[in-house]
Amino acid sequence: MSFVVEGKEALYSEDIVEVLGPSRRDEADESFAALDNDGNGDISLEEMIMKVVDIGRDRKAISASMHDVGQAIGVLHKVVAVILFVIVIFVFGELQKTPKSQYLFPH
Repeated sequence: MSFVVEGKEALYSEDIVEVLGPSRRDEADESFAALDNDGNGDISLEEMIMKVVDIGRDRKAISASMHDVGQAIGVLHKVVAVILFVIVIFVFGELQKTPKSQYLFPH
């Protein structure tokens, strides 16, 4: 709310443009639109607080999801390692059954 001009109770699009500069008007308008939840053309302190809390919740949910994905990948890695180990054992067993002369003198 430090962008708000003295005497005003809300933040307006022009306030953000003034801070970022006229050359970055598109970015200022985009930022303002992202913060203006009710679309009334100004951002009150309550609106800003609600937006910051929402962003915090979203970040926390994403972090929890990433942790779950990491655990799932760890389990998948273990399962694939076991399957690969079983395949290697079968291949090794089959090679032991085959007579060695077949490798030296194929038919």
